[in-house]
Amino acid sequence: MVEALVFLLTGLQARIVIGTLASNGLDHALAVGLAISATVIVVRFAWVFPATYLPRLIPTVRRRDPCPDWRLPFLVGFTGLRGVVRV
Repeated sequence: MVEALVFLLTGLQARIVIGTLASNGLDHALAVGLAISATVIVVRFAWVFPATYLPRLIPTVRRRDPCPDWRLPFLVGFTGLRGVVRV
């Protein structure tokens, strides 16, 4: 239900986005989209790696759950969460 609400609100903003796109041009929209995408990817990597390895500095956590190979957090950081709501 929450995801349906998010898509509804996104659709309601479409008219404003198209109007802004018409006045600013496609180049501006692509530049903003690339900047936002790059920011999200960098922030996701900055979050995934510490969230993976910092808890393992605690000895009881490290014994119970050893550090994974760097490739697993990289994969999680690169692919990210798809969709709005995850159950």
